[in-house]
Amino acid sequence: MAKTRLTNEIRDNLIAFAKRSASEAYDTAKEDELQSQAEDLVRALVQEKFPPRDMKVLAKYDVSRADRCIRLVNDGGGVFVFNFRDDNNTPVTPKRNCSSRGFQATPEIIRLTAEVKKLSDKREKEIADLVGAYRSMVRSARYAEDVKDIWPASADVLDPYIERKGNAVVVADPDVLKRVQATNLGAAA
Repeated sequence: MAKTRLTNEIRDNLIAFAKRSASEAYDTAKEDELQSQAEDLVRALVQEKFPPRDMKVLAKYDVSRADRCIRLVNDGGGVFVFNFRDDNNTPVTPKRNCSSRGFQATPEIIRLTAEVKKLSDKREKEIADLVGAYRSMVRSARYAEDVKDIWPASADVLDPYIERKGNAVVVADPDVLKRVQATNLGAAA
């Protein structure tokens, strides 16, 4: 049986599958825990300046919003943006953009955000390295069946391409197929 050539479309789908699988397989529990702790501290810092009961009044007049990004200032005067992961736990502030006000970050917030960044960078580097190995294998392979032999989990991506091979002839008009067979262009007379 003839093998299925890897096209750019199939290669791109395999690489996307590798990225998705690598991201899902990575354990982010520690990173999530530290992010949650930092979010609690930043939320308390913002709510100290903008109490929730005051923000409810502003909400009646549509001049408040859930603020996912908070600009923080450290002791040395450096500025960084803290981003909440979802809208459910974000503090409510008067309606302005992220960079319009800054909050003095506590040493604990600075420590937590630095740890989260360090873990996040490490995770992203490990994922990039792993996906790079898969990308190299996929780019150098010639046939889908060879990739499937090396990487059995890729069957979900490859099987539809392998199974549909040859279907184009079945879809063609039977009269056209008979005429092509009868004329057999290019054959020696």
